[in-house]
Amino acid sequence: HCKELQELPGELGGLEKLLALDLRSCHKLEKLPGSIGKLTNLHSLDLRWCSSFQELPSSIIKCVNLRHLRLQECRQLKHMPLGLGNLPHLQTLDWFVARGQSWSSIDPNSPNECNQSDAADDHVGGLAELNHLNSVKELTICVDGCWSSVSEAMVANLQAKEKLAELCIRFDGGSRKDHEMMLQGFQPHANLITLSIMNYRGETLPSWLNGQGYLPNVKEIRISGTEVHRYLGSLARLPSLKVLDIWMRPKREIIENTATVGPSNESMKADATADEANPNRGPETNADTPAAPLFPSLERLRLTTSLFDVDGRWRSNSRGECFRLGAHESANAFPRLKQLRFDFLEWEVVPKEFQQVPSLESLLFFGCRQLKEIPDCIDSLKSLQELAIYSSPKLTLLPKQIANLANLKYFAVVGCPNLVERCRKPSGEDWPLIQHVPHVRVTIRRQ
Repeated sequence: HCKELQELPGELGGLEKLLALDLRSCHKLEKLPGSIGKLTNLHSLDLRWCSSFQELPSSIIKCVNLRHLRLQECRQLKHMPLGLGNLPHLQTLDWFVARGQSWSSIDPNSPNECNQSDAADDHVGGLAELNHLNSVKELTICVDGCWSSVSEAMVANLQAKEKLAELCIRFDGGSRKDHEMMLQGFQPHANLITLSIMNYRGETLPSWLNGQGYLPNVKEIRISGTEVHRYLGSLARLPSLKVLDIWMRPKREIIENTATVGPSNESMKADATADEANPNRGPETNADTPAAPLFPSLERLRLTTSLFDVDGRWRSNSRGECFRLGAHESANAFPRLKQLRFDFLEWEVVPKEFQQVPSLESLLFFGCRQLKEIPDCIDSLKSLQELAIYSSPKLTLLPKQIANLANLKYFAVVGCPNLVERCRKPSGEDWPLIQHVPHVRVTIRRQ
């Protein structure tokens, strides 16, 4: 945590018995001395949040006992060293930089001819370095630039990594087609527990994430991107999914360059081959079989920004249809949902899909500035223990049915000027509706 540290002495290599080196938040540190390769007993190297760090020395591959290489948020890191894949015991690699060709080097007359710039450098390790790292348990891949084929992602061989429990794919550049193509090639092993996909611009999710048996053990999914609203329904059949965090980001925050570089014929063939060769393909659905519950194991759901229309409808999914559940499916959805959180969503009413969730214990609204009403059927949430509403200035009154929530233990209204006076103890018009709640917080400002 030495914020002024700019370099380490070459004598560092003399600490032959050193097991752990913690350099977190050394913001001025740009590189390590080559002598670090002499630390053959080193188990852990932590460089997280070293915002100026640019390059790992090639000698790092001599640290043959290295188990944890932490590089999270080293955003200036240019590439990975050649030979990194020869570290047999590596279990944690939370920032692997994979750069394709830069936009400035793309020939506009040959949009499908796009090769990795990293591959042309003999000192740079590409995605192939991940091929044999089969002991890795936690992995983040930062993908940037233009790519020509899904096989460039498949070379990482994630599907063979049985021990991989946490996977994050972070897109820091590239076109929509680049994102879709690379994500398809990053299919993980079925043992995966936690999956994060950040800054995704694709309009569809890959075939291995459609709930048809490819990821039977995944429990947590976090996705941020520009088209997230299109494919929420694709996640509804994942049997073990317990936590789902969806963050819809405006396109201008993801990438400024909107050029589209299409995949080559080779990539299309490789994509088809990947689907045919998948050994975990789920069984075909029988039309006469009763529909299974949607989100059958989901316990926590968080939706952030504009995933809904202002009238409360889910926006279009990948089929161009409004993502809504039919009457039968609505009654059969979210059977175990306990916490539901909405952040900064620009709709006026709560969608019907969430109005009758008998297992729900916590309902939270943060910054939903267009919200005008809480549904009258809120008393159908028999298990509700927590109801909190923050910064919804257009919300003017509470439904009388709140008085029927016998299990409600905490109620908060913060930054809702119209409600604050109505809920004020003891004279507020809505105070009788919440006076049975043990813990009530009503205030204009959030403290």
